[in-house]
Amino acid sequence: MKNIELLKKLTTAIGVSGSEEKVRDIILDEVKKIENTEYKITNLGDLIVNKKGEMTPKKKLMLAAHMDEVGLMVNNIDDEGYLHFITIGGINSEVLLAKRVFVNGFPGVIGGKPVHLMSSEEKEKAVPTDELTVDIGAINKEDAEKYVSIGDVIHFEPFFEADEKKITAKSLDDRIGCYLLIETMREKLPFDMTIVFTTREEIGSIGAAAVSPLVDPDLCISVEGTVAGDVNGKEGAEACTTLGKGIAVSLKDRGTLYDPKLIKLAFKLSKENDIKCQPRALSAGSTDATYMHKTKNGARAMGISVPTRYIHSPVSMEFIEDIEAAEKFLPILACEIITADD
Repeated sequence: MKNIELLKKLTTAIGVSGSEEKVRDIILDEVKKIENTEYKITNLGDLIVNKKGEMTPKKKLMLAAHMDEVGLMVNNIDDEGYLHFITIGGINSEVLLAKRVFVNGFPGVIGGKPVHLMSSEEKEKAVPTDELTVDIGAINKEDAEKYVSIGDVIHFEPFFEADEKKITAKSLDDRIGCYLLIETMREKLPFDMTIVFTTREEIGSIGAAAVSPLVDPDLCISVEGTVAGDVNGKEGAEACTTLGKGIAVSLKDRGTLYDPKLIKLAFKLSKENDIKCQPRALSAGSTDATYMHKTKNGARAMGISVPTRYIHSPVSMEFIEDIEAAEKFLPILACEIITADD
């Protein structure tokens, strides 16, 4: 892997949807080190980078990854000082109980009814989100309001661990995409390309919807950390993607029908370059391509991702060999699809 320390910086940064500034600052520091780049920041905070190559192609390519992560928001403080919350992005309540979180830099724990006080029926089902609260150790509402206000963002505890095989961290969806785009920009690219780091993907790809008409691409690639369900014996389509089987190529999702000719090209290139590649076999979820491919005359869309276990939770996992496959593959793919025949 080329730069594990950069991925650590990106994943440990806090960037819940609508609050991506710290992530963008890290990316911008890297962009400024790369030759032949120009950038601008939109009103929503999207970062658009134009990387100058040796020539300007007939087709404009846009590569995108989103900077934001899922999180929570305070929507009530009760008389006992507990923080009630709503989710920002898709989060299953099963992954929340007893997790460490922070609000305004102040630590807390997501709590619910203790197991010793639960009925037999309650023990058999997940605690609904509206029955969970964040406990910051306040003694009452007045005490809690010294530190927290309604509308404040709550984020999961930052951490990063790596060994020779895997990485476990917060927010690999989609800091891995941001990482891959930065490393692609470092390459000596033969063609001009536009690389975009978007905001608010987890709440409906709002940043991509705003920025795509500005870029007006002919081709687009959404670069993601995607769901891997290869647990408890799941495999094939049931698993969606599998760790250790390389990069995933999207076929279809809730918002995009990916270009079939580009899909075939991706698998052809992976075979020619001896890079592991697998289909993203389920159609749940969506990416920024939902809006990227609908700009003006329309853009032919691809979705490339790194299989990631336990996304949209406080901890996720990826295999280093899959990340390395994506590092190698993305520059090859980006250059080839610009020159590929329709």
